[in-house]
Amino acid sequence: MAKEKGESDKSNNGESDIKNKGKIKDATAKDSTKTIELGGNIVLTGFNDLDYSEMIVVKKLIGSATKKMSNHCDKIEEMKLTLKKIHEIEGNAKYELHGQLICNGKSYNSEFVDKNIYIAIDQVTKKILNELAKKK
Repeated sequence: MAKEKGESDKSNNGESDIKNKGKIKDATAKDSTKTIELGGNIVLTGFNDLDYSEMIVVKKLIGSATKKMSNHCDKIEEMKLTLKKIHEIEGNAKYELHGQLICNGKSYNSEFVDKNIYIAIDQVTKKILNELAKKK
């Protein structure tokens, strides 16, 4: 039976099968830590609660930082960012962000906590970039 436009796929248990053009993996209604892949070597976890406009800014920040990192690294194997909301009180939350870059087989790690997600992304990527610049 053909699906009508706008009709979603349903699995056997009735949950929506979320795929978002192959960018979100392992997405189920029960799973709060969906993984989003950007460009094949950038993996974002825990960013699924952000709205569309926030994700656009996040993707641009991460893409720009990764491009800068590629100037210091011959081969970026993987860039992982994991976001976690902590201390959420009355709609005001702090974000804990962990970053890991695997470059030429070496791992560079960073973490930062802030109320502003964009500042957290900026600080995590800057710390990794500074580590890369020192190693070169």
